[in-house]
Amino acid sequence: MKTIYFDHAAASPIEPLSLATFNDVCQNNFANPAATHTFGQHAEHLLQECRQTVAKLLAVSAKEIVFTCSATEANNLAIRGIALQAKRTGKGNHILISAVEHPAVEATARDLEINFGFDVQRVPVDSYGCPNLEQFRNQLRSSTVLVSFILANNEIGTIMSIAEYAAACRERQIPFHTDASQACAWMNTQGIIPKLNIDLLTASGRKLGAPGGGFLYIRKAFEGKLAPIITGGGHENGMRSGTPHVAEVAAMAKAFQIRQQQIVETSDGTALTKFTNVTHLRDHIIDTVLRTVPNSFLTGSPNNRLPNHASFAFENIEGNALARRLDLRGFAVSPGAACKTGNPAPSAVLKALGYNDDIALGGLRISLGFEATLEDVNLFLSELPGVIAHLRKNNS
Repeated sequence: MKTIYFDHAAASPIEPLSLATFNDVCQNNFANPAATHTFGQHAEHLLQECRQTVAKLLAVSAKEIVFTCSATEANNLAIRGIALQAKRTGKGNHILISAVEHPAVEATARDLEINFGFDVQRVPVDSYGCPNLEQFRNQLRSSTVLVSFILANNEIGTIMSIAEYAAACRERQIPFHTDASQACAWMNTQGIIPKLNIDLLTASGRKLGAPGGGFLYIRKAFEGKLAPIITGGGHENGMRSGTPHVAEVAAMAKAFQIRQQQIVETSDGTALTKFTNVTHLRDHIIDTVLRTVPNSFLTGSPNNRLPNHASFAFENIEGNALARRLDLRGFAVSPGAACKTGNPAPSAVLKALGYNDDIALGGLRISLGFEATLEDVNLFLSELPGVIAHLRKNNS
């Protein structure tokens, strides 16, 4: 039986040149970059080259890039780092996050709330997953020390127009962080940071087609204003101790470079064929599912969404059961956020969008890659209605 992978929002297959880079560095540039001998100097030189590569793709300074082992760690460093340093210096204890954040942000904020006494507010969102700007402005306080809004939502695909929220924070000198793990894999990142008024940005190697890794951009103005969450030898300019995994970093930088080359538009403004194809396939999935599956709902924005991302909620369906049944048919999809797979509770993100428990329990996410074909998509679309009808019959 043919198996088809439609879960790129969870992790993308490793880009061959990224894997080749990883293997080469593991074999030939394995030393600790902090070592003073020649081997260590070569490793340090490569590490800084990778930092320059990532910085160039974001159009920022290499000194503003901190490498981490994952986006989750980068989110923790941004949120805990800003919050705990602010508390130590008496700046305040109020944090705002959106009601639709990834668990790496939501759970970190909740831990600060429960165990460190921070006042954390979840900003309500509309039916597409975006906060009301005026309501958000009214929630800002003199004691607000951080705002964190996801740029492109992993579960519902909505690309949030964060520039205005971030500008409101910039006016009040409040740090604005965004989890851009999905966005960096599917959006042009050139100039994105000044355009969106971002102070801190998180990215994930696994979403870019790398074996692992992550990084955090920290605007120069906030240098020294984050408390490190991993202490030790003072690596990454004191922000993240622990011997850097140079091979992982190099593979991530290579994957990021390749992915951005695939995304960036040509000089005449025509999107590259691969990118356009993915968008057409996404739209085909959305149109067909809404037409062929009764009581189905597109979740997230119908227009301002990730080009590879189609997500739905189905009435009288349990999302995990649907994903398992589709897996048996040869389709790798997710009932929602892969980080929450296995949890039978209704999706907190879908509930924040206004869906009731019954519908919020029936989430399904299809996230494509550049290798997706019309044949594979049509095969999936031919199977989905029957699988849902069978599950509903069993549930009745």
